[in-house]
Amino acid sequence: MARIHIKPFLPHIALALVAIFLLGGLFVLVKSEQAKTRDTLRMQDVLTIRSALRLYYINHASYPASPEPIQVGDTDHSCLSDSGFVAQSADSCVKRSYQRTLPASTYIALADNATDQCTSHTACPNFALQFDLETDLFAAKGKHFLTPQGLR
Repeated sequence: MARIHIKPFLPHIALALVAIFLLGGLFVLVKSEQAKTRDTLRMQDVLTIRSALRLYYINHASYPASPEPIQVGDTDHSCLSDSGFVAQSADSCVKRSYQRTLPASTYIALADNATDQCTSHTACPNFALQFDLETDLFAAKGKHFLTPQGLR
């Protein structure tokens, strides 16, 4: 019966293990960079929406009413016009918009403060955009609110 000598294969096994560890580390690094990229895009989107809301406030002395949370950027709320958050195809969006194409996102527009919705159907004294961060790049990882006063 022939004997198999493992000694000649040890360098190959060690090399394979090193390659596996390096690839695993590279995978973790790539995932981390992807999360940072998503957070950067998310912050750009939130700041774009805030700029549009500020323009709205200048003309109306209030923010658009949102008696219940809305998903900014979805089909029904893809434009900010004089009528508030409306669909991009809405007549008010075509005539005058502060931001014709809002970023499609998971951001939720709230009013009054970060927990209660504005009860008015015409105007709100405040707004809050809720969003999550995946990394600690801009602020602590987790749920945040952007309000006219800044990031909370």
